[in-house]
Amino acid sequence: MPTEWPLDHLPPPSSTLLSVASKRGIVAAAGPDRLVVFSTDTIYAGFKKDPPAGAAHKDVVEDITPEVSIAVPRLSHVAFTSDENYLVISGESEGGIAVYEVDALLHKNTEPAFSIPTEGTPVLVLSPNPQVLPNYIAIVMDGGQLVFADLNIKALVHKSSGGPIFRENVTSVVWSVLGKALLVGLEDGTVVQLAVDGTQMAVIPRPPKLDSSFTGNL
Repeated sequence: MPTEWPLDHLPPPSSTLLSVASKRGIVAAAGPDRLVVFSTDTIYAGFKKDPPAGAAHKDVVEDITPEVSIAVPRLSHVAFTSDENYLVISGESEGGIAVYEVDALLHKNTEPAFSIPTEGTPVLVLSPNPQVLPNYIAIVMDGGQLVFADLNIKALVHKSSGGPIFRENVTSVVWSVLGKALLVGLEDGTVVQLAVDGTQMAVIPRPPKLDSSFTGNL
C-alpha cells in the first residue's frame, strides 16, 4: 500500500479492506487515505524468486504500482460483487456505500457510478450475495440494523410493510452457498435463517448453557 495504517489508529476489527475479482485478475485494497486496484499479474511480478544475498530464504516483495489509485477517506469495507461487475466501498465514519463499475474503473474513471446512503450510520458488515443475486448486498449497520442494497435499483430494499430495516440487534450475517438464504446472528445468541426476500425460514435458539458473553457471530 502507498501509505501504511498507523499503529495508533488502526481500522475497526470488523473492517474488510481487501477483495479479489479472480476472473478479472484484479485485487482492490484500502489504506488509510487511498483505494487502490492492482492486477494479479502485477502482484505476482512483485515477488522475486531469488532473494538478495544475506536475505532470509523467502520471497522478497518489490514495490509495485497500482493500476488505479483513488484518494478516499478511511474506508471500512471493500468488496467486489460476485459477478465482478461492481466494486463496493463504505466509509468508516459516514457509512453508506459507493459503487464503482469495474469496467469504467479499469479505464481510469475514478468516479463512483452511484451511492446508497445509510442515514449517516457506519457499516458493520458488508456481504454481497455470492451467486443468484449478484446485485444484492446484505448490510449490517453499526446500530445492529439489517438492510439490503439492490444495485439494480440503486437503493435500499424496502419491506412490503414499509421501511428498509429487516432485523434489529444483528451482529453478523452469512449467505448460503448459492445466496438463496442467509443466516443472521443476533445479539442474544439466537441465529435466524432468512430467505433472500427477508422472510423468516427458521430460528436456531441460543444454547441454554452458552455463556452470556457470546453473541450470534457466524
